[in-house]
Amino acid sequence: MKDIDKSGWDEDYIPSSGEIRSYLMTNSLQTQDTPTWIQKLTKMIFAKDKILHFGICFVLTLVYSLLFNPTIAYVSVLTLSFAKEFNDEYLTESSYWSNGDLLADLLGVGLALYVTKLFL
Repeated sequence: MKDIDKSGWDEDYIPSSGEIRSYLMTNSLQTQDTPTWIQKLTKMIFAKDKILHFGICFVLTLVYSLLFNPTIAYVSVLTLSFAKEFNDEYLTESSYWSNGDLLADLLGVGLALYVTKLFL
């Protein structure tokens, strides 16, 4: 694996998440030994869209859990997730249904419910 190009960095420099993601995509995923399915999975996990889906569902579920209760929270957020994907598939010409988005949404909701159970 190649080293990250540190030219111009001082000792206290912390690379941004974009730089880390770029490094992972270009260096660790471009080897001939890495199976294609691992490359696709890693690209899906680090996609900005999936991170946004995860984060928004996590925050919405936490807020709804605090305002109402966890059952209402996860049902509401997952309903919104499916509605968004339905909109992408059938009502928007420039977008499409994404199971990866739904998986990120589900993981965000699941983590939020876990955190809610731990602290509430």
